[in-house]
Amino acid sequence: MGRVGEFIITMLRLNPILETITEKLSDKFHSHNFLVESVNNTSSDKSIIFISEGIDISYKFLLDFKRDTTIIFLYISLYSKEIISLMRNAKIYQEKRSVFSVDIGFLINPLNKDGYFNSNDNKEIKIYPNLDDVIENIYTNYFIEGTKKFIDKTNSIFKLDTLINEKVIIDRKIKPLVYFGSSSLLQIMVGLMVSFLCKNPWFEILQHVYTDYVNQFDSSKYNLVVKFHRLLEHLKEQ
Repeated sequence: MGRVGEFIITMLRLNPILETITEKLSDKFHSHNFLVESVNNTSSDKSIIFISEGIDISYKFLLDFKRDTTIIFLYISLYSKEIISLMRNAKIYQEKRSVFSVDIGFLINPLNKDGYFNSNDNKEIKIYPNLDDVIENIYTNYFIEGTKKFIDKTNSIFKLDTLINEKVIIDRKIKPLVYFGSSSLLQIMVGLMVSFLCKNPWFEILQHVYTDYVNQFDSSKYNLVVKFHRLLEHLKEQ
């Protein structure tokens, strides 16, 4: 393990659960280009973040500990320099936030295996009775089965364009994808941006389909509706 990882683990001596999980997952994740970015061990925030950085798209794998480290929720977040640059220019980006993030429990839920959001069972992990079994479960199911497959489908803006927009172009309707959890509005925002960046020839069709869908929502209740229209105006000016 590198110096950063060693330093973090040294600082975690007061929490053997976080120490063990960090050390053992670091060994497993290293060959997949995921390294420890940070570990939080405060009374209000116990978490471990691994990061994998690419030329444009990067990912963060978050373990969020609840109930005094007896339960873990796991998330994968996507960052894209191109998308974030576009969001900044459209004045809709909140600094230090991912483009989107999803509970990995949704990704590995058999009811969502078709790629659509059919079930909100997030399958949190309980830290008992055997920590080694917990670590193996995280690696085998949440990382290899969930995270790696997520990365394979999203590791370029062209793949994102296909993933989000292809069926919309064919069906002219929106169906929530599991990769965005339950947020169809966020899915639409990202879909519109990647279609623009990829110069998708169906961009105008997507623009109309997405606008019709978004207009069903009350902008006073959904901030993403306001952001969508701001993004749309910015793209029309380009």
